[in-house]
Parts: sequence; C-alpha cells; structure tokens
Amino acid sequence: LQSDKTLYYFLQNLEQFPTALYAGRNRLITLLDETVTAALEAAPDDSSILSIPDYSPAAIYEFFRNSESQITERFNSYLLRRRQGGPREIFPNLEYAKWWLRTAAPVKYVDGAWLGGINRAFNSLPNNRSSQRIGWQILSEELGDGDLTKNHVWVYQELMRSIDADIGRGNERKFIDNCHNPNGEERVWKAAVSQLCLSLWPEEFLPEILGFNMAYESLPLHLLITIQELRELRLDPYYFILHVSIDNGHSGHAAMGIKAVTEYIESLPPNEVGIAWRRVQAGATLAEGLPTTPASPSKLDCSVEKIFREKCFTARPMHAACPAKIGGRSGKSLSQWLETEAYHTHSLAFLHALTESRWVVRGSPEQSKLIKELQWGGRMFGAFTTDEVGVLKDWIEELVNPRPKSFVGAYLEFVGRSFSNPNASRPIFQDQIDKPPPISIPNVTEFSDLLSPTPISGATTPQSLFPILRLSAVPFEHLPSYPAKCATEKGMTAIKILRALYGFKDQNDLCAGMDEVHHSNENRGL
Repeated sequence: LQSDKTLYYFLQNLEQFPTALYAGRNRLITLLDETVTAALEAAPDDSSILSIPDYSPAAIYEFFRNSESQITERFNSYLLRRRQGGPREIFPNLEYAKWWLRTAAPVKYVDGAWLGGINRAFNSLPNNRSSQRIGWQILSEELGDGDLTKNHVWVYQELMRSIDADIGRGNERKFIDNCHNPNGEERVWKAAVSQLCLSLWPEEFLPEILGFNMAYESLPLHLLITIQELRELRLDPYYFILHVSIDNGHSGHAAMGIKAVTEYIESLPPNEVGIAWRRVQAGATLAEGLPTTPASPSKLDCSVEKIFREKCFTARPMHAACPAKIGGRSGKSLSQWLETEAYHTHSLAFLHALTESRWVVRGSPEQSKLIKELQWGGRMFGAFTTDEVGVLKDWIEELVNPRPKSFVGAYLEFVGRSFSNPNASRPIFQDQIDKPPPISIPNVTEFSDLLSPTPISGATTPQSLFPILRLSAVPFEHLPSYPAKCATEKGMTAIKILRALYGFKDQNDLCAGMDEVHHSNENRGL
C-alpha cells in the first residue's frame, strides 16, 4: 500500500524523482502479470475479453453490446429491489457516502492519465496515427477541451469541496499523507498507479493503452447505482453523470475506444495482428481486473459495527474527556463517533477511520493498541467480552488483503513478446528525443525571417513555420499525463495550445465525440 502511495506521488513529480519512471514501468508489468493471471485462471465466460480468441471487429462490437445489455438488466433488477423497499446497496448513509467519495479520489484525480502519453508514441503508419488521434481526443474531452469547468478532475475537486474533504490536490505530498488524508484502500491506490504508469511508456505499451481505454470507457453497473444513491442523499452526482453521458457507446468514449483499437490493429501487417490483439486484451484485463472503488463492507465489518453500536450508550461518559481525534485532521473524537443518536449515520465511516488510526495495525491484532487496551493491564480491560475481542482480532487480521496470485512473466507469455529492461542511466525521455523524424531548422537570426514577405492566406502556412510550431508543443506534451496538474487555468491554456497545434476544432459548449473521428481524415494540425 505505502509503496503505491509513494509511487503515485513520485510519478506526478518526475522532475524531482526521475528514477520513479523505471519503478513505474516495473510496477506496470507486475500489475499486467497479476491481471492476466487472474483472467486466465477465471472460469471462461462471455464477460471476459479473453472470450474473443482472435481479432474480429464484429466480435468486439458484439461483446460490448452484450455487456451493456447485461448491465441494463442488472440495473433494472436493482431498481425493482429498491421499489420493493430494498435498502441502498452502495451508500447505507450519508457519512459512508462521504467517506467513499473521499477514498475514491486517487483514481478520480488521475482521470484520463492512461492516455496522457498517446501522442508521444511515434510511428509512420497513417491509420496507426489515426488511432492515437482518437485517443487524444478522448483525453482532451476528459480534460475539458481546455475549459476548466468541464475538466473531470476539477469537477471531482468541486465535489470534494462540497463535502468539506480537504485532502489536497492529487499531485501534492499531503494527498498521500495519512494524517492529512487517511486513505488505506489498497485497491484504489493500485488502480490509480496503473493508470499513471501506462501514460509514461507510450511507445512500449501502445496496444495495452488502447485496450485499457476500450475496456475502461465501457459502462459499469456501479456508476448507475452511484448516481441513483447520491441523488437520494442529496450529494452532487454530476461527476458520475458525466461518465455515463460522455462515455456512451454510440457517439461517446466507449464507441471511440473501440474505433481506436480497430484502426490500430487494421493498420498493421497481417503477421502482427495476432500479437497486437493479445496485447490489447492484456490492457483490457488490466482495466477489468483492478477495481477503482472502495470495497463493500465485509461480514466482519458488519459484526464489528454491531459490537460498537451496542456499546455506544455505555461508552458515552467514559470517553467524554478524551480530546484525541480518530480520522485525521478532519476526524471526530471518540465520544463524537460513539454518540448514540448519530452512530448509525456514520458507523461504517468510523470503522474505516479506526483502521487508519494508530489504534490498529492491519493484519496484526497482537500489535494493535486497540487489542492491547482490551487485555489485562489495558485501560479497557473487561469492557469487551472474550467473543467480542475474538471478533475484533479476526477483523484486524482481515484488514490485510491477501497477495493476489500472480506468475512472473504471465503477461509476456500471454502476449508472446519479450523486452529487456531499459537503461536507467539514460536521460528520462531520451526515447522521445531519439525517435521523431528529423526536421529541418531554417538558419535565421530573427523570428520575422520565418514570415512570408506577403500576407499569408488562411489556406496555407509557410513550410518554414512547421518546425517552430512542432517544437512549440514539446513543453506541453507531457502535461496531459498528470491530470491533477492540468486542472488549473494554466493547464487549460496548455491543452488549448495542444489542440490548436494538433489540428482539433475550437472548443465550444458541446462535446465532439465521434464527430472528431469522422473528421479525422481532414488535413489539420501538425
């Protein structure tokens, strides 16, 4: 957990921690090993992208149509259960919803990062570049097309402000600080790190990036339920609404993601299609195999919640004089958490705050201060029965996630490729510097020497300006890999510059979606 949190911060601040680039690459391969292993060992069914053994555009479209139909059926079943009096299934109460939203922030603050390097993967195949252009348009829309209010990270930051979650920006050190932002949800950090890692090696992992994007942009059930239940709790669901509307399978990112994959694979020689498809599948399993949201409460969570609930009334006077807070700087005192009338509104949030506190050592009940205080010599000796202490011990044991089954080399074996470790002594972005085709820089002493002596018509641009325009994009091209840094006015200015240089249409109040794909053959941009 801590290594992923540290890597999350380092990868967004590579200017300070350049060697983290190689740590990120190694972490990405480890995660690909893990998710490919899980996908191969799972019972084969139609819900896995591996059910399509050979590349077939028709099979891909059918796979995602069937997936969306199944999601629709499951959501209708959910709505029926709710109409029949069933409880909310993700957010039992307001406090838990706030905890869930805050805990999911690491993924939300890197929204779109996996596509951040897609235009840095240089190649000479026209259709291949077309697939990258589609990917960059998806990224641009995730970033708001240069409009801060449409930027997805900014929208989530506004949601955090609305619930008074002062957790910092995603690229700040305090965001990973347990005191400022207690967040021990391991799977959320793991998923967020995978997305950052993908963006930093685009030349090496382009098919995996496209496969990840195709799977990630498809409609998940939890998104629909989240919107429904946030509305009931009167919390703003717009961030999640965006990811239903803008990701739609007809003209949105889901459709564009499939198109990017088919454009890419069909640009390749026939003998390369097989391995390319397996690499796309590997990227898709990464998206499918790493949950991006906090885990649902376990049976032991519910048992421990019940124990504390039953002790609230008796415990009130015993902790009234204790000022210490549980839950970091924005937490509550123990007497506030155990307030009899309010406990049911924040009981699960209390359990999560307790797991992040110094009272609990995950996986080690005997080292946990909570258990020590319940035993002989502790200040709470006798307050819990033997059975209750046993439940608490089992609960603390369960807090450590079992290491996922993973075979080193599973990913490489599945896709049928091999590569050597990069030379960590090379300058960080040397590959990007080496690969672009040579460009001719005119011998000039002043910028005005580049300009035509006669007025330039709107239809043509002097060839001598192309090298300067191409180079002018370089300072901004790495910025989209760090969505948290983009979610500023300056970041939006950089995105507007890149859109202009890449030949995308002017930003407006609508979303281009597949229109941009249909117009991608127009000769616009550099």
